Amino acid sequence: MTLIYELLDKKEGVSFSPYVISALLFLKHKNIEFERTGLTFTELGPKIRELTNNEWSYVPTIKFDNGDIIYDSPKIAEYLDSKYPENPLFLTKNSAMDDFLKKFRPGVGYHAFKLVILDTFYACEGEDAEYMRKARESELKQTLEDFAANPTSNFKALIENLQPLVQILETSEFVEGDKPGYADYVVASHLQWIKVLNSKCHAKILDSLSPKTREWSDKIEGLFGGFLKNYKCNEPKNFTAEW
Repeated sequence: MTLIYELLDKKEGVSFSPYVISALLFLKHKNIEFERTGLTFTELGPKIRELTNNEWSYVPTIKFDNGDIIYDSPKIAEYLDSKYPENPLFLTKNSAMDDFLKKFRPGVGYHAFKLVILDTFYACEGEDAEYMRKARESELKQTLEDFAANPTSNFKALIENLQPLVQILETSEFVEGDKPGYADYVVASHLQWIKVLNSKCHAKILDSLSPKTREWSDKIEGLFGGFLKNYKCNEPKNFTAEW
């Protein structure tokens, strides 16, 4: 059985990494059966380094039933299309799509991270919360609270960075064309990341985009028996910022 490792906010908690969510969608797209193994912040590094002989320490990491261990979501998608060419993930290969994806992650990903970083921290418990704060503040060179400051302007920036998606969906049913593919799953996984940690913020994002973007979102959430629609999410807490 193929096994995918994912990051949880706490024991028996939610799996929120957008890169894991996209990898889960890749596997669903290929109709590959898999089991999920959740790791908390403190468990993650040691386990993944053990699996990859110290070559990698993040998720998603997948151990396929043939023994292959593949990590990093773009590499996972490429591996899947190579090993399982039926129903390809990469449907639109051109400079415009490359440019869209190249700009999407640093734009949308950065502002999404700012919006949900405190939701992530407060969902963690005990040593995992301590680890998460220490690790992220070391990377960011500032406190989590300072990084998450000005949520209203950050929300507006996120909506601005989503406009290329809105434009594509004005004339296309899916980002990849007439059926969903790699780019759809990358975009959807980032929106699902927000939904898992802060459903109020996710709802407001969709309210701020076009009707066709909401239609696309509903279609993606309904794929694979409603996989994203039924995905486990946290309840918003009283520390959640209001927009």
